[in-house]
Amino acid sequence: MDEHALSELCDGLEALIRRLHPDGPRLDLTAARAEFATALAAIDDEASHDLSAASEGSLTRADALRIRSAKFVASLLPPGMFADPDVRREVGRTTRALAQAALGPLAPSRWLDRG
Repeated sequence: MDEHALSELCDGLEALIRRLHPDGPRLDLTAARAEFATALAAIDDEASHDLSAASEGSLTRADALRIRSAKFVASLLPPGMFADPDVRREVGRTTRALAQAALGPLAPSRWLDRG
């Protein structure tokens, strides 16, 4: 993923966190954002993920990006907030859209897009 796509992804996740979190506008996300961006380097590692667009039995690069993004958002929300089904749906929709913007069109995930 290029630097521009990574920046756009992080901007989108930061906006989502600020929108969902009760203290959103006052949160300092600088350190968390930098740590998250560094952790995403593994997503481009061919040994870690299936880099094809459609899943062939393992997590795709897009699946990994969506999962890591959702975990990042959930880790910064107040305890229990991610248990709310509406919050989970919003995070799922947003992380899918951001992954698609970063990686291009996404095939449906056999792991994440079930029903």
